[in-house]
Amino acid sequence: MPESTAVNRSALSRELLEKAFHTFQQQCETLEHSHADLKARLAAAQLDLQHKNTELAARLLEIEAIRERLSGTLNSITDAVFVVDSDRDTIEPANPASQRLLELLPSASRSLFAVPPLARLIHAGEKIGDHSLTFQHQGESYYWLVSVTPMRTSLRDRHYTVVTIKDLTAQKNLEIRLAREDRMAALGKVAASVAHEIRNPLAAIEGFAALLERDLADQPASRRLAAKTVYAARQLNAVVGNLLSYTREYRPEPCSCRVDDLVADAVNYITPMAEDQGVTVRVELPPTLPPLQLDIVMMRQVLANILTNAVEAIPRRSGGQITITAAAAHGQIQLTVADNGPGIPVARKKRIFEPFYTAKTGGIGLGLALCLRIVEAHDGTIEEVGTPGGGAQMQITLKYPENTDD
Repeated sequence: MPESTAVNRSALSRELLEKAFHTFQQQCETLEHSHADLKARLAAAQLDLQHKNTELAARLLEIEAIRERLSGTLNSITDAVFVVDSDRDTIEPANPASQRLLELLPSASRSLFAVPPLARLIHAGEKIGDHSLTFQHQGESYYWLVSVTPMRTSLRDRHYTVVTIKDLTAQKNLEIRLAREDRMAALGKVAASVAHEIRNPLAAIEGFAALLERDLADQPASRRLAAKTVYAARQLNAVVGNLLSYTREYRPEPCSCRVDDLVADAVNYITPMAEDQGVTVRVELPPTLPPLQLDIVMMRQVLANILTNAVEAIPRRSGGQITITAAAAHGQIQLTVADNGPGIPVARKKRIFEPFYTAKTGGIGLGLALCLRIVEAHDGTIEEVGTPGGGAQMQITLKYPENTDD
Protein backbone atom coordinates (compact mmCIF):
# COMPACT_ATOMS: atom_id res chain seq x y z
CA MET A 1 0.00 0.00 0.00
CA PRO A 2 1.49 3.39 -0.93
CA GLU A 3 2.47 5.60 1.94
CA SER A 4 0.29 8.50 0.75
CA THR A 5 -2.84 6.34 0.93
CA ALA A 6 -2.12 5.34 4.53
CA VAL A 7 -1.64 9.00 5.46
CA ASN A 8 -4.95 9.95 3.85
CA ARG A 9 -6.75 7.22 5.75
CA SER A 10 -5.22 8.28 9.04
CA ALA A 11 -6.21 11.87 8.47
CA LEU A 12 -9.76 10.78 7.60
CA SER A 13 -10.05 8.69 10.73
CA ARG A 14 -8.80 11.57 12.87
CA GLU A 15 -11.27 13.95 11.24
CA LEU A 16 -14.14 11.49 11.86
CA LEU A 17 -13.10 11.05 15.47
CA GLU A 18 -12.94 14.81 15.95
CA LYS A 19 -16.42 15.22 14.49
CA ALA A 20 -17.77 12.39 16.66
CA PHE A 21 -16.17 13.89 19.78
CA HIS A 22 -17.53 17.32 18.89
CA THR A 23 -21.01 15.86 18.46
CA PHE A 24 -20.68 14.00 21.74
CA GLN A 25 -19.57 17.18 23.45
CA GLN A 26 -22.57 19.05 22.07
CA GLN A 27 -24.92 16.31 23.28
CA CYS A 28 -23.34 16.42 26.71
CA GLU A 29 -23.85 20.16 26.89
CA THR A 30 -27.45 19.72 25.77
CA LEU A 31 -27.94 17.10 28.46
CA GLU A 32 -26.39 19.38 31.05
CA HIS A 33 -28.73 22.20 30.05
CA SER A 34 -31.72 19.81 30.10
CA HIS A 35 -30.67 18.50 33.50
CA ALA A 36 -30.27 22.00 34.85
CA ASP A 37 -33.66 22.98 33.43
CA LEU A 38 -35.31 19.88 34.88
CA LYS A 39 -33.66 20.54 38.21
CA ALA A 40 -34.93 24.10 38.17
CA ARG A 41 -38.38 22.95 37.20
CA LEU A 42 -38.34 20.30 39.94
CA ALA A 43 -37.30 22.88 42.50
CA ALA A 44 -40.07 25.18 41.31
CA ALA A 45 -42.56 22.30 41.40
CA GLN A 46 -41.48 21.34 44.92
CA LEU A 47 -41.80 24.95 46.03
CA ASP A 48 -45.25 25.17 44.43
CA LEU A 49 -46.25 21.84 46.00
CA GLN A 50 -45.08 23.05 49.39
CA HIS A 51 -47.08 26.22 48.89
CA LYS A 52 -50.13 24.20 47.83
CA ASN A 53 -49.71 21.92 50.86
CA THR A 54 -49.52 24.97 53.11
CA GLU A 55 -52.65 26.40 51.51
CA LEU A 56 -54.40 23.01 51.80
CA ALA A 57 -53.46 22.70 55.47
CA ALA A 58 -54.74 26.21 56.12
CA ARG A 59 -57.94 25.43 54.23
CA LEU A 60 -58.42 22.22 56.21
CA LEU A 61 -57.96 24.13 59.46
CA GLU A 62 -60.45 26.70 58.26
CA ILE A 63 -62.93 23.98 57.27
CA GLU A 64 -62.47 22.27 60.65
CA ALA A 65 -63.05 25.57 62.44
CA ILE A 66 -66.20 26.13 60.37
CA ARG A 67 -67.33 22.58 61.11
CA GLU A 68 -66.78 23.10 64.82
CA ARG A 69 -68.68 26.38 64.74
CA LEU A 70 -71.54 24.77 62.83
CA SER A 71 -71.53 21.80 65.19
CA GLY A 72 -71.54 24.10 68.21
CA THR A 73 -74.33 26.16 66.69
CA LEU A 74 -76.42 23.07 65.92
CA ASN A 75 -75.85 21.64 69.39
CA SER A 76 -76.92 24.91 71.00
CA ILE A 77 -80.15 25.12 68.98
CA THR A 78 -83.11 23.98 71.05
CA ASP A 79 -85.10 23.13 67.92
CA ALA A 80 -84.73 19.64 66.48
CA VAL A 81 -82.82 19.61 63.17
CA PHE A 82 -82.97 16.63 60.78
CA VAL A 83 -81.27 16.01 57.43
CA VAL A 84 -83.46 13.99 55.07
CA ASP A 85 -81.93 12.11 52.13
CA SER A 86 -84.86 12.46 49.75
CA ASP A 87 -83.43 9.89 47.31
CA ARG A 88 -83.12 7.16 49.95
CA ASP A 89 -85.95 8.21 52.29
CA THR A 90 -83.62 8.24 55.28
CA ILE A 91 -83.48 10.72 58.15
CA GLU A 92 -80.39 11.67 60.15
CA PRO A 93 -80.69 13.57 63.45
CA ALA A 94 -78.35 16.56 63.28
CA ASN A 95 -78.29 17.77 66.89
CA PRO A 96 -79.07 16.59 70.45
CA ALA A 97 -82.51 18.22 70.32
CA SER A 98 -83.49 15.95 67.43
CA GLN A 99 -82.39 12.88 69.42
CA ARG A 100 -84.49 14.00 72.38
CA LEU A 101 -87.49 14.55 70.13
CA LEU A 102 -87.23 11.01 68.76
CA GLU A 103 -87.04 9.65 72.30
CA LEU A 104 -90.31 11.41 73.15
CA LEU A 105 -92.12 9.71 70.29
CA PRO A 106 -93.57 6.21 70.74
CA SER A 107 -91.27 3.46 69.45
CA ALA A 108 -93.57 2.80 66.48
CA SER A 109 -93.04 6.37 65.30
CA ARG A 110 -89.26 6.75 65.52
CA SER A 111 -89.17 7.46 61.77
CA LEU A 112 -90.62 10.85 60.94
CA PHE A 113 -92.04 9.33 57.77
CA ALA A 114 -94.45 7.44 60.04
CA VAL A 115 -96.08 10.78 60.90
CA PRO A 116 -98.31 11.33 57.83
CA PRO A 117 -98.72 15.15 58.11
CA LEU A 118 -94.96 15.66 58.37
CA ALA A 119 -94.19 13.15 55.63
CA ARG A 120 -96.43 15.11 53.26
CA LEU A 121 -94.56 18.34 54.02
CA ILE A 122 -91.18 16.68 53.42
CA HIS A 123 -92.18 15.08 50.14
CA ALA A 124 -93.81 18.27 48.83
CA GLY A 125 -90.36 19.47 47.72
CA GLU A 126 -91.16 23.08 48.63
CA LYS A 127 -89.60 25.50 51.09
CA ILE A 128 -91.93 25.86 54.08
CA GLY A 129 -91.38 28.15 57.05
CA ASP A 130 -92.95 27.88 60.52
CA HIS A 131 -95.81 25.59 59.57
CA SER A 132 -98.03 24.79 62.56
CA LEU A 133 -98.56 21.03 62.74
CA THR A 134 -100.98 19.32 65.15
CA PHE A 135 -101.57 15.58 65.03
CA GLN A 136 -102.61 12.60 67.12
CA HIS A 137 -100.47 9.49 67.38
CA GLN A 138 -101.23 6.49 69.59
CA GLY A 139 -103.56 8.57 71.74
CA GLU A 140 -101.08 11.41 72.29
CA SER A 141 -101.43 14.96 70.95
CA TYR A 142 -98.37 16.66 69.43
CA TYR A 143 -97.94 20.34 68.59
CA TRP A 144 -94.99 21.18 66.30
CA LEU A 145 -93.76 24.20 64.39
CA VAL A 146 -92.07 22.83 61.26
CA SER A 147 -89.75 24.41 58.68
CA VAL A 148 -88.68 22.51 55.54
CA THR A 149 -85.78 23.56 53.26
CA PRO A 150 -85.03 21.43 50.13
CA MET A 151 -81.35 21.35 49.06
CA ARG A 152 -79.33 19.89 46.16
CA THR A 153 -75.63 19.04 46.30
CA SER A 154 -73.16 18.65 43.45
CA LEU A 155 -72.19 15.24 44.83
CA ARG A 156 -73.91 12.85 42.40
CA ASP A 157 -76.73 15.38 42.15
CA ARG A 158 -78.15 14.22 45.51
CA HIS A 159 -81.32 15.76 46.96
CA TYR A 160 -81.47 16.60 50.66
CA THR A 161 -84.04 18.32 52.85
CA VAL A 162 -83.33 20.09 56.12
CA VAL A 163 -86.26 19.79 58.53
CA THR A 164 -86.43 21.95 61.66
CA ILE A 165 -89.00 21.12 64.34
CA LYS A 166 -89.86 23.23 67.36
CA ASP A 167 -91.73 21.00 69.81
CA LEU A 168 -94.48 23.11 71.39
CA THR A 169 -96.26 20.15 73.00
CA ALA A 170 -95.25 20.91 76.60
CA GLN A 171 -96.02 24.61 76.15
CA LYS A 172 -99.39 23.86 74.54
CA ASN A 173 -100.30 21.40 77.28
CA LEU A 174 -99.40 24.03 79.87
CA GLU A 175 -101.60 26.55 78.07
CA ILE A 176 -104.45 24.03 78.03
CA ARG A 177 -103.93 23.35 81.72
CA LEU A 178 -103.87 27.07 82.56
CA ALA A 179 -107.01 27.62 80.49
CA ARG A 180 -108.65 24.77 82.36
CA GLU A 181 -107.59 26.31 85.67
CA ASP A 182 -109.07 29.63 84.59
CA ARG A 183 -112.33 27.94 83.65
CA MET A 184 -112.38 26.10 86.95
CA ALA A 185 -111.73 29.33 88.84
CA ALA A 186 -114.62 31.00 87.03
CA LEU A 187 -116.80 27.95 87.62
CA GLY A 188 -115.79 27.99 91.27
CA LYS A 189 -116.98 31.56 91.70
CA VAL A 190 -120.31 30.71 90.09
CA ALA A 191 -120.63 27.48 92.09
CA ALA A 192 -119.83 29.21 95.37
CA SER A 193 -122.46 31.88 94.77
CA VAL A 194 -125.10 29.37 93.68
CA ALA A 195 -124.32 26.64 96.23
CA HIS A 196 -125.89 28.39 99.18
CA GLU A 197 -129.01 29.21 97.18
CA ILE A 198 -129.32 25.52 96.25
CA ARG A 199 -128.34 23.98 99.58
CA ASN A 200 -130.85 25.88 101.69
CA PRO A 201 -133.90 24.63 99.74
CA LEU A 202 -132.29 21.18 99.52
CA ALA A 203 -131.92 21.05 103.29
CA ALA A 204 -135.58 21.98 103.65
CA ILE A 205 -136.66 19.37 101.10
CA GLU A 206 -134.56 16.69 102.75
CA GLY A 207 -135.84 17.62 106.22
CA PHE A 208 -139.52 17.70 105.25
CA ALA A 209 -139.16 14.46 103.27
CA ALA A 210 -137.53 12.77 106.28
CA LEU A 211 -140.41 13.91 108.50
CA LEU A 212 -142.87 12.71 105.89
CA GLU A 213 -141.09 9.35 105.68
CA ARG A 214 -141.43 8.99 109.47
CA ASP A 215 -145.10 9.97 109.50
CA LEU A 216 -145.93 7.53 106.70
CA ALA A 217 -144.69 4.47 108.56
CA ASP A 218 -148.11 2.82 108.15
CA GLN A 219 -148.27 3.55 104.41
CA PRO A 220 -145.40 1.57 102.76
CA ALA A 221 -145.98 2.81 99.20
CA SER A 222 -146.04 6.49 100.16
CA ARG A 223 -143.17 5.96 102.58
CA ARG A 224 -140.99 4.60 99.73
CA LEU A 225 -141.69 7.73 97.69
CA ALA A 226 -140.68 9.92 100.63
CA ALA A 227 -137.51 7.85 101.06
CA LYS A 228 -136.64 8.34 97.39
CA THR A 229 -137.11 12.09 97.84
CA VAL A 230 -134.67 12.05 100.77
CA TYR A 231 -132.16 10.03 98.74
CA ALA A 232 -132.46 12.32 95.70
CA ALA A 233 -131.97 15.42 97.86
CA ARG A 234 -128.85 13.91 99.43
CA GLN A 235 -127.49 12.95 96.00
CA LEU A 236 -128.02 16.46 94.71
CA ASN A 237 -126.38 17.88 97.81
CA ALA A 238 -123.40 15.57 97.20
CA VAL A 239 -123.14 16.81 93.60
CA VAL A 240 -123.06 20.42 94.80
CA GLY A 241 -120.48 19.54 97.45
CA ASN A 242 -118.23 17.74 94.96
CA LEU A 243 -118.52 20.60 92.51
CA LEU A 244 -117.45 23.06 95.20
CA SER A 245 -114.57 20.76 96.18
CA TYR A 246 -113.39 20.48 92.59
CA THR A 247 -113.51 24.17 91.75
CA ARG A 248 -111.86 25.52 94.89
CA GLU A 249 -108.15 26.29 94.90
CA TYR A 250 -106.14 23.54 96.57
CA ARG A 251 -103.48 24.69 99.00
CA PRO A 252 -102.02 21.65 100.75
CA GLU A 253 -100.77 21.98 104.30
CA PRO A 254 -97.94 19.43 104.16
CA CYS A 255 -96.54 17.59 107.13
CA SER A 256 -94.38 14.50 107.51
CA CYS A 257 -96.33 11.33 106.82
CA ARG A 258 -95.43 7.66 106.61
CA VAL A 259 -96.76 5.92 103.52
CA ASP A 260 -97.85 2.80 105.40
CA ASP A 261 -99.92 4.88 107.84
CA LEU A 262 -101.58 6.75 104.98
CA VAL A 263 -102.40 3.50 103.17
CA ALA A 264 -103.69 1.88 106.37
CA ASP A 265 -106.12 4.77 106.98
CA ALA A 266 -107.48 4.57 103.43
CA VAL A 267 -107.81 0.76 103.59
CA ASN A 268 -109.69 0.95 106.91
CA TYR A 269 -112.11 3.40 105.30
CA ILE A 270 -113.09 1.05 102.45
CA THR A 271 -112.81 -2.26 104.35
CA PRO A 272 -116.57 -2.61 105.10
CA MET A 273 -117.40 -1.98 101.43
CA ALA A 274 -114.70 -4.43 100.28
CA GLU A 275 -115.92 -7.16 102.65
CA ASP A 276 -119.50 -6.69 101.46
CA GLN A 277 -118.32 -6.94 97.84
CA GLY A 278 -116.17 -10.00 98.57
CA VAL A 279 -112.92 -8.16 97.67
CA THR A 280 -109.59 -8.86 99.38
CA VAL A 281 -107.19 -5.95 99.86
CA ARG A 282 -103.47 -6.77 100.02
CA VAL A 283 -100.89 -4.23 101.11
CA GLU A 284 -97.31 -5.01 100.01
CA LEU A 285 -95.15 -2.07 101.01
CA PRO A 286 -91.37 -2.23 101.54
CA PRO A 287 -90.37 -1.47 105.15
CA THR A 288 -87.86 1.26 104.24
CA LEU A 289 -90.02 3.79 102.40
CA PRO A 290 -88.97 7.35 103.20
CA PRO A 291 -91.59 9.67 104.73
CA LEU A 292 -93.40 12.16 102.51
CA GLN A 293 -94.30 15.80 103.00
CA LEU A 294 -97.98 16.07 102.08
CA ASP A 295 -101.44 17.07 103.21
CA ILE A 296 -102.63 13.89 104.93
CA VAL A 297 -106.36 14.66 104.70
CA MET A 298 -106.19 15.44 100.97
CA MET A 299 -104.05 12.45 100.09
CA ARG A 300 -106.19 10.10 102.20
CA GLN A 301 -109.14 11.30 100.13
CA VAL A 302 -107.25 10.44 96.93
CA LEU A 303 -106.43 6.89 98.06
CA ALA A 304 -109.92 6.28 99.42
CA ASN A 305 -111.45 7.42 96.13
CA ILE A 306 -109.18 5.17 94.06
CA LEU A 307 -109.81 2.18 96.34
CA THR A 308 -113.58 2.79 96.22
CA ASN A 309 -113.48 2.84 92.41
CA ALA A 310 -111.47 -0.39 92.42
CA VAL A 311 -113.95 -2.15 94.71
CA GLU A 312 -116.91 -0.99 92.61
CA ALA A 313 -115.22 -2.10 89.36
CA ILE A 314 -114.83 -5.72 90.49
CA PRO A 315 -117.85 -7.97 89.90
CA ARG A 316 -119.55 -8.85 93.19
CA ARG A 317 -118.35 -12.05 94.89
CA SER A 318 -115.97 -12.93 92.03
CA GLY A 319 -112.80 -13.44 94.06
CA GLY A 320 -111.82 -9.83 93.58
CA GLN A 321 -108.46 -8.62 94.79
CA ILE A 322 -106.83 -5.22 95.19
CA THR A 323 -103.07 -4.96 95.67
CA ILE A 324 -101.30 -1.85 96.94
CA THR A 325 -97.56 -1.65 96.25
CA ALA A 326 -94.92 1.07 96.40
CA ALA A 327 -91.31 1.66 95.34
CA ALA A 328 -88.85 4.49 96.00
CA ALA A 329 -86.15 5.60 93.56
CA HIS A 330 -84.51 8.83 92.34
CA GLY A 331 -86.24 11.00 94.91
CA GLN A 332 -89.72 9.72 94.06
CA ILE A 333 -92.19 7.23 95.48
CA GLN A 334 -94.52 5.37 93.13
CA LEU A 335 -97.66 4.10 94.83
CA THR A 336 -99.71 1.68 92.75
CA VAL A 337 -103.26 0.44 93.36
CA ALA A 338 -104.03 -2.55 91.11
CA ASP A 339 -107.21 -4.64 90.88
CA ASN A 340 -108.17 -7.77 88.96
CA GLY A 341 -111.33 -6.30 87.50
CA PRO A 342 -112.08 -5.85 83.79
CA GLY A 343 -109.69 -2.91 83.40
CA ILE A 344 -110.21 0.34 81.52
CA PRO A 345 -110.56 0.36 77.70
CA VAL A 346 -107.95 2.36 75.79
CA ALA A 347 -110.59 4.71 74.43
CA ARG A 348 -111.53 5.73 77.99
CA LYS A 349 -108.05 6.03 79.48
CA LYS A 350 -107.53 9.61 78.29
CA ARG A 351 -110.88 10.77 79.63
CA ILE A 352 -111.11 9.24 83.09
CA PHE A 353 -109.61 12.35 84.71
CA GLU A 354 -111.96 14.75 82.91
CA PRO A 355 -114.58 16.42 85.14
CA PHE A 356 -118.11 15.01 84.79
CA TYR A 357 -116.94 12.04 82.72
CA THR A 358 -118.09 8.73 84.19
CA ALA A 359 -118.98 5.24 83.07
CA LYS A 360 -120.68 4.34 86.37
CA THR A 361 -124.45 4.38 86.69
CA GLY A 362 -125.37 7.19 89.04
CA GLY A 363 -121.84 8.64 89.08
CA ILE A 364 -121.14 12.33 88.54
CA GLY A 365 -117.59 12.00 87.22
CA LEU A 366 -115.71 14.20 89.70
CA GLY A 367 -113.89 11.59 91.79
CA LEU A 368 -110.78 11.07 89.66
CA ALA A 369 -110.83 14.71 88.55
CA LEU A 370 -110.55 15.66 92.24
CA CYS A 371 -107.72 13.13 92.68
CA LEU A 372 -105.83 14.67 89.75
CA ARG A 373 -106.13 18.19 91.14
CA ILE A 374 -105.01 17.12 94.62
CA VAL A 375 -102.01 15.16 93.33
CA GLU A 376 -100.97 17.99 91.02
CA ALA A 377 -101.25 20.40 93.96
CA HIS A 378 -98.59 18.19 95.62
CA ASP A 379 -96.39 18.49 92.49
CA GLY A 380 -97.04 14.84 91.68
CA THR A 381 -98.58 12.82 88.88
CA ILE A 382 -101.35 10.23 88.63
CA GLU A 383 -102.00 7.97 85.67
CA GLU A 384 -103.70 4.73 84.75
CA VAL A 385 -101.11 2.16 83.59
CA GLY A 386 -103.15 -1.04 83.55
CA THR A 387 -103.76 -3.35 80.61
CA PRO A 388 -107.34 -3.53 79.27
CA GLY A 389 -108.80 -6.86 80.35
CA GLY A 390 -106.04 -7.31 82.93
CA GLY A 391 -107.33 -5.00 85.62
CA ALA A 392 -106.89 -1.33 86.34
CA GLN A 393 -103.69 0.14 87.83
CA MET A 394 -103.60 3.65 89.24
CA GLN A 395 -100.06 4.90 89.75
CA ILE A 396 -99.36 7.94 91.93
CA THR A 397 -95.87 9.45 91.81
CA LEU A 398 -94.80 11.83 94.60
CA LYS A 399 -91.47 13.42 95.40
CA TYR A 400 -89.70 13.06 98.72
CA PRO A 401 -86.76 15.12 100.05
CA GLU A 402 -83.42 13.60 99.01
CA ASN A 403 -81.86 14.32 102.40
CA THR A 404 -84.65 12.56 104.31
CA ASP A 405 -83.41 9.54 106.19
CA ASP A 406 -85.24 6.34 105.54
